[in-house]
Amino acid sequence: MISNDTFSKIKNTVFPLLGFTYDGYIETIEHEGIFVSFENGKAVIGAADKTSAARGLMLMAKNIFEGKKSFTIMEKPCFSSCGIMLDMSRGGVMKVEAVKKYISYMAALGMNFLMLYTEDVYELEDYPFFGYRRGRYTVEELMEIDRFADSMGVEVVPCIQTLGHLEKYFRWSEADPVKDTDSVILCGEEKSYELIDAMIKTMRKAFRSGRIHVGMDETFGVGMGNYFKKHGAADKYDMINRHLARVTEICKKYDFRPMMWSDMFFRFGSETDEYYDRNNSVPEEKIAEIPDVDLVYYDYYHTDEEDYSALIKAHQKLGKKILFGGGIWTWCGLLPNIEFTFQSMIPAMKQCCEKGITDVYATMWGDDGTDTNHFLGLAGLPVFSEYCYHGRDCSLEHIKDMVTFVTGYDYDEMAAVSQFHYPFTKDCTWEGLIHPNYMGKKIFYSDPMYNMTGRSDLSDIQKRYEEALEVVRQQKNRHPMLMEYVQMVLRISIEKCEILTRLRPAYENKDMDYLEYLYEEKLQSLTEHYHELWSLHRKIWMDFYKAFGWETINARYGTMIYRLYDMKVRLGDYLIGRIDEMEELSYDFIETPHHAFRCGGMASFKDVSFTGLTI
Repeated sequence: MISNDTFSKIKNTVFPLLGFTYDGYIETIEHEGIFVSFENGKAVIGAADKTSAARGLMLMAKNIFEGKKSFTIMEKPCFSSCGIMLDMSRGGVMKVEAVKKYISYMAALGMNFLMLYTEDVYELEDYPFFGYRRGRYTVEELMEIDRFADSMGVEVVPCIQTLGHLEKYFRWSEADPVKDTDSVILCGEEKSYELIDAMIKTMRKAFRSGRIHVGMDETFGVGMGNYFKKHGAADKYDMINRHLARVTEICKKYDFRPMMWSDMFFRFGSETDEYYDRNNSVPEEKIAEIPDVDLVYYDYYHTDEEDYSALIKAHQKLGKKILFGGGIWTWCGLLPNIEFTFQSMIPAMKQCCEKGITDVYATMWGDDGTDTNHFLGLAGLPVFSEYCYHGRDCSLEHIKDMVTFVTGYDYDEMAAVSQFHYPFTKDCTWEGLIHPNYMGKKIFYSDPMYNMTGRSDLSDIQKRYEEALEVVRQQKNRHPMLMEYVQMVLRISIEKCEILTRLRPAYENKDMDYLEYLYEEKLQSLTEHYHELWSLHRKIWMDFYKAFGWETINARYGTMIYRLYDMKVRLGDYLIGRIDEMEELSYDFIETPHHAFRCGGMASFKDVSFTGLTI
């Protein structure tokens, strides 16, 4: 039974978050699942745990807010764990108070599972360069997060890397003894296991959970660097399994149950090294050698239930407990793609319900510098929470209601914002998957004279942006500063679409009126808008994230602004006849399919090759 003091603390967190006040008495009773009753002004909340109590309070608030005088609600989760993973390793390390705020939203939705994805952004005794100048968390900060989460019924599961994705640490010579390639740990090296022991020991100090995620995904080139120099070629299945066995031993030493991403087992069995290859085959003898670990099937791309069904079945053949890691699309740059989150994750949730998957969570990656604020992704959470509590009977209306009431956004508004990434459906396939082409990011950062979007005519995209901006302007929600940021991004992108579409034809056709308009008005206006957005974006960053990482975003704005200054000088020289030709506009433009040029993703914007983007 939840104590009165605990219930009161949860209520005093959930109600203010929702902008709801209630001074009446709320009776609490023991109940399996969630029970909410309101009759003749008497409120009753039945719950077996803190998470159920938090969601019960939210449901009570929602129905009273909607004007209902009498109601009874009963819910029971179909997932034992339902939550999110916040990426803290791509530049943006959320402040402790910001993480607490996120936990509060999760609890209100009845989500009970949080991972902070930390590659090297936590302090590690005896490894001073681990997370150095990266905004790493102290053990005390992680403990504070864990205490608050526990008070709200949320389990914080440490999520680290024990094989790949350690390129930020491996930049330092301190890491040389444990480095295979620029991102992969040297398997079989005792110093590697001393490092991993220190990692897992630190996680035990910080968190009370009995589970840990040890990563090990996308370890391309494992065994092909210093390992190959020392030992020659090795069977990659054997190498991974031997390494995993050592890692699981360390986890057991610190009383952790490990889980890991599953992709490398499938990639090794594919002729194309593709995770989702339907023809891949993991040898039975290799399956038998996989140590005692839970496997996370991650998938953010498919839109058909049949795809998820087949891939879940393929995972279940490995004979391990399977968790599902979906995605709320926060990693395409500047704005979230909530529309595609719905398109991809609803069929995924349906199949998780049907196939008996008991643990699901939504990854919220921050690829390429975390230029999309995690709080802009809140509208994706209800896809997961509502399937947890309604199963396959969950409707789109269930989800949209929670988007509005709990997260403070409007679904139609966020679907409009998603047009920033258009096109992102059928004409954007990559090896058979739906894949982003980062169009909005390309437009926003594209050099106006070089046009790196691959398209000469962006008028259709400009129209979409104009329509999206109009929708956003008409909405009012609980996140005015973030939505002001959204409007400014769209406004700049509209201006960029116009310039990228009209500049080259104007130059080729000697349309001096348009070129003079650019010189005298448009470039100055656009530069001012970038500067205004820089100022707002900086404030938002400093409110939600540690200062480390902002320098990358800052550099992009600076490059863009000074390129516009340079362009104005260049155009002025042309207009007054100081130069006869603008070489930047004199070559033949090639219409480029999205897959022929891709920016964003895992590229580092600190390697500036054009206005902040890396090819």
